[in-house]
Amino acid sequence: MWYTIAFLLTHIFSVIFSIMKMTGMKSYSLIPLLVLVRLFNPLQGMLNILVFTRPHVAKERTKNPSLSWWGAFKKVVASGGDDDDERTNRLRRGVMAAAASARSAANNSWFARCTSFCNNKIQLAGNGQQTKYKWAAGAAE
Repeated sequence: MWYTIAFLLTHIFSVIFSIMKMTGMKSYSLIPLLVLVRLFNPLQGMLNILVFTRPHVAKERTKNPSLSWWGAFKKVVASGGDDDDERTNRLRRGVMAAAASARSAANNSWFARCTSFCNNKIQLAGNGQQTKYKWAAGAAE
């Protein structure tokens, strides 16, 4: 819900400006709307940070009620947005490493299969003409 609100707050003025510009309104009457577009579009990144750190800030404030919102926000951003305990981080790193090695093995085997397939199917004509290919399956040039 918060992401949707941030998205709409950021882009609603751009949409209104574009619609009014297409209807043929005079440029001088669109200046206040253009100011709002130029003000809110760059704020999308900041609003995304606020939205995505919101659960971590709330958790930090429940753990330490004496922290202000700003203090909890600074702590969450300084920690990289990760407020989990060490055991969870260790488990996550293990799972991520296993997934990365599985992806690497899958990519390598796919690459090996693809290159061997290409080497078996296509070979250069061999007579110096690099534009002609001879198919290994016996197809005509």
